[in-house]
Amino acid sequence: MFLIGVFLWEPIRLLAEQIRNTERMSDSHAISLAAYEITALQQSRISIPRRFTAPMREMLALQPRFEQTKGRRALRLIEHRRFRAAYDFMLLRAEVGGVNAEIARFWTEVQEQDAEERNKRFGIGSEVPRKKNRKRRPRKRKSAAANQS
Repeated sequence: MFLIGVFLWEPIRLLAEQIRNTERMSDSHAISLAAYEITALQQSRISIPRRFTAPMREMLALQPRFEQTKGRRALRLIEHRRFRAAYDFMLLRAEVGGVNAEIARFWTEVQEQDAEERNKRFGIGSEVPRKKNRKRRPRKRKSAAANQS
């Protein structure tokens, strides 16, 4: 999964860029669409089982999220099940200049911090947000005629 992602990254990145230029969508979504198309093209030459392509697409789609280093969404990235593969791939990209070295350093350091330090690093206060109480619509009761049928 990881090696296929490494080999196909450049064509996927270029196609995602073209897709983003023609349609308005997020970077992650464009990468996912491009990954589907590129892997479909590769299927005519080599057989790539879905158990490799699905996690590869997830790993590649997480790459743009590494650029965001503030807020709860960035913090939740660490909990993603493909985080480690995506992180390792991001480090490889940083080695060749595809990602800013500061971003790679940030994500490396954040993993070694405890929860309080991590929250500070992501710019999240110590207060715990309360869940909003949602009012639900009351259930409709069945009419007596419906109960008899």
